[in-house]
Amino acid sequence: MVAAPSLDAAERAVRVEAAGGRAARSGRWPDLTLEGDLRAGRRNTAMTGGETLDVESVAARASAAWDLDVFGRVRAEVGAARFAELAADHRRRDRRIAFAADMAEAYVLGRLWNDRLRIRDEAVAAHDALVRYADGRMKVGLALPAERDRLEAERQAARQQRVHAQEEISDLDARWRYLVPEYEAPDLHSLGGLSSAEPVSAPPETAIHAYAVNRPDVLAAHALWQAAGEGARGAARNRLPTVSAIVTAEGEGPSPVDEPEAWTAWAGVRLSLPVLAPGRSAQVNIRREEAHIQEALFEETVALAIRDIRQAYARRLHAEQAWRAAQVSADRLRESFESFKRQFEQGRVPVPTVERAKLDWLASEEAMRVRYAEVLLRQVDLVRACGGPTDTALHSGN
Repeated sequence: MVAAPSLDAAERAVRVEAAGGRAARSGRWPDLTLEGDLRAGRRNTAMTGGETLDVESVAARASAAWDLDVFGRVRAEVGAARFAELAADHRRRDRRIAFAADMAEAYVLGRLWNDRLRIRDEAVAAHDALVRYADGRMKVGLALPAERDRLEAERQAARQQRVHAQEEISDLDARWRYLVPEYEAPDLHSLGGLSSAEPVSAPPETAIHAYAVNRPDVLAAHALWQAAGEGARGAARNRLPTVSAIVTAEGEGPSPVDEPEAWTAWAGVRLSLPVLAPGRSAQVNIRREEAHIQEALFEETVALAIRDIRQAYARRLHAEQAWRAAQVSADRLRESFESFKRQFEQGRVPVPTVERAKLDWLASEEAMRVRYAEVLLRQVDLVRACGGPTDTALHSGN
């Protein structure tokens, strides 16, 4: 997948959540602390018999504390981080699918406008032939200037349509260059037009719910719901006692490591009980409400996914029906044009009859190409709505 700002942001979001997961999992391991002091001062205690003495110049301490996670607070935090990381990964996949769909859409539209430019070139040539025919008839007094002016106006309109096609291709090329780096993307003009291959069939309508629940945005919403639930459980357990294993050693003297003058070492279990912690209770309420919000968002995301797939499915079917009707019309008009062309070669019909038949066929051919591109674009929309390639993979036949 090519790099783009939106994709890069999604990748970085995954890295951030992965770092959060590592931070949460670190709670399973002991914390080791090393301290050292360089001191200058005096002390007077009962142990010195009331005599004031200089304090030892160097002191060092080492301690290790391990939260035994008796009540599962750390496990809940690790679970929340794991689900948050999973949600970020699903969002990254969702963004990649959307980016790929944008590329496919630009590709289809580029090839469509190449077709339309070719058709409009042929239309301009047909109008040129009609104007030349009118010029010849005017020279011998068989045509009026008004007729020639009408044909000239039609020719200029055809040329304007051709310019419009060129503008559309230029705009699409700028969009294409944004989606695909210039050193990787072929020029849109070189892609040619759309083929007339049979488009892929739509997936069965009965699979709509299956596709909906497996969409990346739905999976991400579900993961966020689970993460919020784990976060609420972790906040609730944070109000319970904390049991930790403690190991510590301390020495002081000119050298606290090499025969210190005083040292202490002990190991034990520490119990921390939050007697009055209103802030922790408030956090529990906040996290529980956040979990309810994420549950509602998940249900809404599923409903929207089903709606999107149903709409995309219906549009895909309607687009194919319109394309097949346009294809029949274009085939009939092409046959009519070829018939008139044969009759012209036999001297049975004049030039205007052939060129008008050609213009009718070109107009229907362009309409058919537009309908065919619409089928491909609706297929892209359907694949995007389904959350990725369906059982019949995205394939335009081009």
